[in-house]
Amino acid sequence: MMARKLLFWILPLALLLAGCGGSTNDNPTDRPDPLVMFINASSDTPGVDFYLNDDLKARNVAYLTTSGGFQEIEFLPTSEGGYDVTAYPTGSTEEFDRQVQAFDRDTSSLIIAYGLRNFGSTPFNRAIQQALRIDRTRPVASKAKIIVFNGCLRSLGNLPPDLTIQTPGDNPLISIDTITFGATKELVVDAGTYVWQARRSDSDPEDFYAQTTASVGAGKIYFVVVSGVQGTTSSGQAPRITFFEIPTK
Repeated sequence: MMARKLLFWILPLALLLAGCGGSTNDNPTDRPDPLVMFINASSDTPGVDFYLNDDLKARNVAYLTTSGGFQEIEFLPTSEGGYDVTAYPTGSTEEFDRQVQAFDRDTSSLIIAYGLRNFGSTPFNRAIQQALRIDRTRPVASKAKIIVFNGCLRSLGNLPPDLTIQTPGDNPLISIDTITFGATKELVVDAGTYVWQARRSDSDPEDFYAQTTASVGAGKIYFVVVSGVQGTTSSGQAPRITFFEIPTK
């Protein structure tokens, strides 16, 4: 009889406690707050300011640089609206882009500005920003992980291209095919030094937009940005491939 009485009180109490704390299966309260880092890949914007809920988080991030590392932000659930993520050219009140974004607990996100501030009559080239969730789990043994982002534009008036990142030749040792504009693809490769080429996916392998030589280390992760404008007369806006090493977990 005593056991039945205890269960009578314990079960309702357990259900009540389970409903407290504002936790969900995806965002339990014992997990750490989200982390964010900012990147400027807009080739005609020398500096970008990034805001979360109109609070400045990164000032004057130069073209093809980062804000310097991941920073922790408070977890805000979707029920509270998450975050307004906004990018401005440094020194301007001209808003690039504003999007609502929820960041889950114990996640890492790169917020990247890309496209052109001066997009002319081609609105699909205009500068925007987006948040990309990154898995920072350390690769095993002698492997490296590369995450390639396509932020490259064709000559003005043409739609942005799908890109392939590869080592040289008709039968490349490494190839990541058909990366759409504003998207990423990733691949685990052997650590080493390689010549990397970025080319339009539907063009001849030897007809590439940009080329660089870069080493990737064992157990490391790299975020690789292809940016610039194909056929531009400005050397500062020429297509290029930039490797950013991302801290692993």
